[in-house]
Amino acid sequence: MARDKKIILFFLIPFLLSLTYSFYFKVQPTVDARAYDNIGWNIAQGNGYRESLEGPANNDLSIFRVGPAYEIFLGVVYYVFGHNYYVVWFFQALFHALTAYFVFLITKEVFKKSWTPALGLISASLVAFSPDLITISSMLLTENLAVLTVTIAAYLFFKYKNHNSLKNLLIFTFSFWLSVMSRTPVMLIILPIGAYFIINKKWKDLFIILATLLVLFTPWTIRNYRIYGEVLPTNVSAGFNLYNGNYPGASGEQESNPKLYEYTEKYGFLKADKIAFSEAMGFILNDPWAFIKRTIYRISVYFSFSRPMAFWFHLHGFSKLATIITSSIHAMILFIAGVWGIVGLRGLPNEDKKRAKFLLGILVMMPLSIIGIVVETRYRLPVYPFLAVFGGWGLILLFSRKLKLLPILMVTSLLLINTLVDISTNIGRVIERLHSI
Repeated sequence: MARDKKIILFFLIPFLLSLTYSFYFKVQPTVDARAYDNIGWNIAQGNGYRESLEGPANNDLSIFRVGPAYEIFLGVVYYVFGHNYYVVWFFQALFHALTAYFVFLITKEVFKKSWTPALGLISASLVAFSPDLITISSMLLTENLAVLTVTIAAYLFFKYKNHNSLKNLLIFTFSFWLSVMSRTPVMLIILPIGAYFIINKKWKDLFIILATLLVLFTPWTIRNYRIYGEVLPTNVSAGFNLYNGNYPGASGEQESNPKLYEYTEKYGFLKADKIAFSEAMGFILNDPWAFIKRTIYRISVYFSFSRPMAFWFHLHGFSKLATIITSSIHAMILFIAGVWGIVGLRGLPNEDKKRAKFLLGILVMMPLSIIGIVVETRYRLPVYPFLAVFGGWGLILLFSRKLKLLPILMVTSLLLINTLVDISTNIGRVIERLHSI
């Protein structure tokens, strides 16, 4: 009992860190955050899911935004508490602490025979003290909800797998749906999870998942069909995002594309998204080598330590420098230790190893969902909880001297070389950003 109280007290620390950060910087919504804020406030005001009240509902920019779960969350908060960012920051600090807590619980479900409190707390710490996750919790961005819900979904999958409970299966399905409604690309985790049901011939349970998802997606799909005349289970952004990272001259990173604005003005969002998707696919098929090169570059960016969450408008001088250092060091530890843990899976008992391989499948879906589209530092945040689980295991193996030297050196060298390549490729931008401190 005393140990349980200490563990609960431990998870108060990330909550207080996040809350203190948010209350100190008081980051005001801009760009995407402002859009989510506007939609949330319109929901609270009874104006519906709209970013702007100008123009017809079927050409409102809201359908282009990632959502709608996070915006609805904001709408509920604003309806109950008014247009109060402090309350949002409170909940997002709670989301951050809960994410760390569910990482702790995942370690218990995956590494059942190999689990120790140290493993759980080290893994949870890699999330709890993440400068990137603490920074994002001060902003009105969808990652705050998506990272939590996808972590809960993974935990409930393993809880179901270990105990075969219908209740866990249904709550997992709801968490998965909420994850997709928060950040659409995370839907790919259904591939390794679906494979589990197919491999083990759990057809009844797979049917329950699919039937429940159909019920859950139906209300939003009906709402969209009434407004747009098309079947849209989530939002309209796939074509825009694909085109933004795949056209002649695209860098592969998130950037402004005037042509997309031109299409939107001329055709409206739905038709513009289809045109953008068609042009992106045309570019990929006509010049697959260019697509491959951009994808390799995006993979390099995704796993680079030189992509700190430090260049937000609210950071200046010492706070920016401190974020550059801590964010980069944390990313280095998280990615290197995470891969160490993956390499060290061979030493696990057979049942633990099987569960860990399914978790690895979920982890792989996180980069796979975006490396063919566009990559930005905050887009990789959903992988953090899963890397943290493997990172905890990797550090346990390191501390107990059970990691072989050659794999450690190979993994570490590869990731460090990738970061150096990323820095050298973007040296102009690196120098410019260092001058901005």
